[in-house]
Amino acid sequence: MTNTRFQPGKFLIILSIFLFYAIYLVSPKIAYSIDSIEESNLMQRAYEFLNEGETEYALKLYDEILRVNPTHIHALNYKGLALASLGNYEEAIQWYDKVLDINPTDLSALNNKGVALYNLGYYEEAIQWYDKVLKLDPNDSDAKYNKNIALLNLNKSK
Repeated sequence: MTNTRFQPGKFLIILSIFLFYAIYLVSPKIAYSIDSIEESNLMQRAYEFLNEGETEYALKLYDEILRVNPTHIHALNYKGLALASLGNYEEAIQWYDKVLDINPTDLSALNNKGVALYNLGYYEEAIQWYDKVLKLDPNDSDAKYNKNIALLNLNKSK
């Protein structure tokens, strides 16, 4: 004869598992918010690494985020910044382009692409990218400053 005696501890565990699974299935928003919190924590850690000059660690975290969410605009943009900080401007431009494929009016990516082009010595192209920023936001002080520096260097090189 089998023991069919009610066991409250096992019942609560099974009930909890069932409820969490049901919530996960019924409400993707809850699961997404947990993923968002994890992404946010990874982004914060990567940002801290980048600011501390630990660029390789930051790049690993950006890659981890992008493995889960390949269209994470901030991770794409900051990966470009991290690469640019290592002097890999051509590769950085590729990451800014990925941002711009998703959002062609992303001011950070537009400006960062201009900075990368400037650092490669492509002053005229850089100015075109700063102009795109200024067309969207005429008061963008970074784009104004960067454009003026690029114009100065363009005039010096002629």
